[in-house]
Amino acid sequence: MLPALQKHPLHPPVIIDQCSILLTIIGIPVALKSFSNKINKKPRPNDAKKGIKIYKKAFLQRLYLLSFVILWNILASVISHNRNYIWLIIILFITLLFCKPSFPELKNLIEIKNKENEITE
Repeated sequence: MLPALQKHPLHPPVIIDQCSILLTIIGIPVALKSFSNKINKKPRPNDAKKGIKIYKKAFLQRLYLLSFVILWNILASVISHNRNYIWLIIILFITLLFCKPSFPELKNLIEIKNKENEITE
């Protein structure tokens, strides 16, 4: 019988490897799409403070989700002593570079009715 067909339980490092890859592949699009949904599906506020609050909440949710995936990969790297996690962590840090707050995006979120409600850089 072939060794691959024998019944062997999966070792914990193999399970952690699979979970890390799956979590990274799913986590990045979910974080980006949830941010987009939170920003675009809310009605545009008239008040700058409300708009900033909506944007801040969506931004922090995206940041926390990506940070969780990064921490998961760091812990998995420590537990399994596998260097493959470094590549996943690098991909996630590159993703974080593109997730910085955007002033034009925030300005588009807020409908400015009068001068006293205007946001400044």
